[in-house]
Amino acid sequence: MRKLSIYLLSMLLFIITLSILTNSSIAFTAESIKIYGKVEDHYTSKPVYNASIIAIPWRGSVEEKYFQTYTDNSGFYELPLPMYDRYGARCEYVIYVLHRDGSTGLIDYVPAVYPEDVSKGGFRESREVNFRLVPGASIEIYPRQKSDIWYILSRTAPSWYLLTIVDASTLETPNLPNSAVIIYGEPPIYTVKQRLGIYGADIQFLSSRGLFMKNLVVVPADTPIYLVAKMEFRNERTMRKEILPVLISFKGSPFTLEKGEHILFDIRGYVYKLSTDAIEVLSRDLERRFVQAEEEGFYLGAEREDFRDRVLSNVESAKHLLPPINFNPTDSDLDAVRFQFIEEAYFNFRLLENRLVTMRVLAQSHSTFYPLFFAVFSVAVGSFLFEDARRKVLTAFILYVFVIISLYYIYPGFKIIMHPETKVVFSFFDIGKSIGLRPIVIAGSMFFISLIILSIAVVVGLYFGLPRIYKPPEIEGKPSVKSIITVIFSIGKRNVKRRKLRSTFCIISLAMLIMVLTAFTSFSRIQGVVVEGPDSTAVQLNGCLLEKIPFNDTKVLTVERFFVEGELEALRAYGAERFLIRVDNVPLNSSIIRLRTSTGRKADIYGVLGLTSETAEVFGLNAYLPVGFFTKSMAVALTESLAGMLGVRPGDTIQVSRLSGGVEVNTWNFTLVGYVNEAVLEANDINGKPIAPYKLTGEGVYAPVNATEFAVFNAWEILSLTSQEGEVIGLSDMIGIPSVFIPMNDENALKEFANRMAFREYYAWVFFNGRVSRIYMGEKWEIKGFIELLVPAALVFLNVFMVMVNLIYERRREMVLLAALGLNPAHIASVFLAESIVMGLIGGGIGYYAGLGAYRIMNFLGPAGQIGVREKLEWYWGVIGLAFSITVSVLSAVVPAIRAAVMATPSLMRKIKIPEVERAKREEKIFKVYHERSIAMPIRVQIVEKPFFTAFVTDRLKDVSGMIERVENISLEEEILADNTEVFRIRFTHTYREYATVNELRATRPPSSDSFNIVLLSKPKEPGMSEKTIDVTVNLMREILKDWDRYKKA
Repeated sequence: MRKLSIYLLSMLLFIITLSILTNSSIAFTAESIKIYGKVEDHYTSKPVYNASIIAIPWRGSVEEKYFQTYTDNSGFYELPLPMYDRYGARCEYVIYVLHRDGSTGLIDYVPAVYPEDVSKGGFRESREVNFRLVPGASIEIYPRQKSDIWYILSRTAPSWYLLTIVDASTLETPNLPNSAVIIYGEPPIYTVKQRLGIYGADIQFLSSRGLFMKNLVVVPADTPIYLVAKMEFRNERTMRKEILPVLISFKGSPFTLEKGEHILFDIRGYVYKLSTDAIEVLSRDLERRFVQAEEEGFYLGAEREDFRDRVLSNVESAKHLLPPINFNPTDSDLDAVRFQFIEEAYFNFRLLENRLVTMRVLAQSHSTFYPLFFAVFSVAVGSFLFEDARRKVLTAFILYVFVIISLYYIYPGFKIIMHPETKVVFSFFDIGKSIGLRPIVIAGSMFFISLIILSIAVVVGLYFGLPRIYKPPEIEGKPSVKSIITVIFSIGKRNVKRRKLRSTFCIISLAMLIMVLTAFTSFSRIQGVVVEGPDSTAVQLNGCLLEKIPFNDTKVLTVERFFVEGELEALRAYGAERFLIRVDNVPLNSSIIRLRTSTGRKADIYGVLGLTSETAEVFGLNAYLPVGFFTKSMAVALTESLAGMLGVRPGDTIQVSRLSGGVEVNTWNFTLVGYVNEAVLEANDINGKPIAPYKLTGEGVYAPVNATEFAVFNAWEILSLTSQEGEVIGLSDMIGIPSVFIPMNDENALKEFANRMAFREYYAWVFFNGRVSRIYMGEKWEIKGFIELLVPAALVFLNVFMVMVNLIYERRREMVLLAALGLNPAHIASVFLAESIVMGLIGGGIGYYAGLGAYRIMNFLGPAGQIGVREKLEWYWGVIGLAFSITVSVLSAVVPAIRAAVMATPSLMRKIKIPEVERAKREEKIFKVYHERSIAMPIRVQIVEKPFFTAFVTDRLKDVSGMIERVENISLEEEILADNTEVFRIRFTHTYREYATVNELRATRPPSSDSFNIVLLSKPKEPGMSEKTIDVTVNLMREILKDWDRYKKA
């Protein structure tokens, strides 16, 4: 019995000891330190009972995350702590004090910490630490985590955020004990705080161990205070990190809470206001750029309309739902602010920014075409006004100079290209590089002035000089098409000038039509959300695949295209719940990582493929991976050929090194789980792009890696690898997430999600029920005002039509006279059409020029005088304007032209179509020839070719010896005239059926020439023969000369 009592007593002491050890959460080492002290109320100096004393290992590797004890009735506490960690290193600690109300369980004192500044380290020796706690109240903040905090200029959640308290009267830190915690949330590490100048005790060591809510703030009780939130975002515009502060009040007044009070408070309204403020700042800058662009000559009517309706209006709507106007926004209000107003406002703001850049590029590049266009128009106007060549040229030059000078003030591209800082670079593309030519850089003004002079010189030279140099061959008795067109347009031009008043009204109406087309309509490519598809696909998944690269790009070529930290979490606010990711590398011509074995073998790896278990399962990649790959930590899979090179087997340890400039800077130990099938290099993602990592070859070509140049890892593991200092650095800076798939089964939610992603400049692949669509921000057509244009177009059409109809009856005698002079009905109709073309050409050119000037006039009137159309900066709108003017004018003249032809030749209405054979018989009897005709042959014969030419022609003529057609009496004569002109003649008689012609092929060479001009002289053997006989002879000789030309070239 005695032994049993001793045994029970021993067990009881053991249990009590174990209880004490458990209460203090400590497993004693060989040596320990002890902290002790007293906790009192800051104002009353009364002891604080049951306060939690929590010691957190700040430096040292111990099993316990924290050690805890409580104060007694006198406020005293005592807490033993290990002096050394498991590796024998000296431990350092941070001590927190918390107190909760015994009845409510709510915090009723402001937490305290020792030491207040851990930048110099925690304490490591036994000591007395006393605390004076300030009575407090708690505010539970929503959102609960930093990933839910949003800022319009960042794609990611903040890298850190903190909440601190300031005195309501001074807006400075309140007068509290130094140990009082004043920084809450998820603040940065102490080194970052020190660098940023953020001072004060914070809660991060406590909250990081789950002992304090990250969204809880404890404020001094009965003290008016404000909250200040600070957060660090990565600004996507500047690509820099920026810290944003915001002052938070309670419905416009300070927070004043009683001891132990607890409230819930949503700060999203204040955080969202940062986004509205940011867009307002950007909007002011955009307005300044609008003014600058208008000073350069750009017309921004549609852009200003979009700015007012889609940016400023949305920002104002958002501000009315946020503090200080609305201190209690509902969840629906906040969703509308973010998704309906702010994001759409910023999306349209970016479109306007891009539009300004596009307009400048268009104006500068297309300005080089305007000199040529208006050079042609100036010559056309000069030719219309005058008949004398000198006056035409002089008028063209004067008009051209006037137009070019005025365009400098009308068309913005002229000012841009003439700016002193503008340079024109001639790079000669790849051809220049291959032959060693360096790019030529000249001043934009010099290039443009040269282009202006060259344009008018070329146009004048071609218009007036080409007809004198080139004269097409003519056949006697048959006018050429050129001569017919010239005569018809000459008559049409004179008729337009002769009836000045009516022609002027027609030209003015056409000019006004083209001015309206140019200045008051929009037909342009603008940026917006573009939807392509849906198309059928073999993919049977439902969801959205997001990328940052265009659809036709195969791989991510820069690290900026990877999804960055926090970006995936930020997508949850848009409805994303699950993320299927894959890790890839930027293709380089150097290795990404290096593998080493215990035997010293190594291999440089150019490709990294990271997968998750869910990604591999959903995308069907498990078949390529070793069994159990995702069940083991720090696992790597290699191809069997690469493992053979390294001499490793499954289960062996491989050192994987991060490289910087080819030098190993960090190393981790991975276990080879098994072999990956080389066929994975042939697999494709669900969008058809290859999964295989790429590299950059020595020739500068992007190509897939081979089987010995890549390794497969767990994606999340290699992204979260840490350095020896504990900083997350990942396996390499050159790897990242190129795409992410978000499964979704609701079609409407999927489409809305993809559209919102397009707003944020992602490229979205939408898969649903075997169909795929592509949604992205790109260019699409915008058409405005063309329906309204139909009305003035109809009025102009009727105006020209009535003028032409009146001209028919006024010019009845003129049409009869033209018919008597030999013009057929088609020629007479063409005269009227020529008149309409001339009026359309002149009116179209004037209207386009007036349209360009109308933009400038509307600019002078200011925003109130502008309409919502986009300026037509492309040069080809001048051509379109001319074509439209001519088309309207010609269509309105078609019916009058037909009537004119009928009136001039009434028999045309009774014309009966006859067979071709009958037509030929009638022409043979009607068209007769009585005199010799001279027909120039389109060929020249060199002196050295003379004997060969004469032999060739005579031989070919001798070959014509049939019953129906034959050549007889062939003879060759040569002579030199008194002026030393050399002449040779081939005489022959050509018989075709019952008709015959007497012919002479005459070759003449002046003394100053080294070639003979060839002319065929042909006359009927008997006067009054059919004209067709001459045509047959001419065709025979032309065929012989064509054969000679082919024979000579051969």
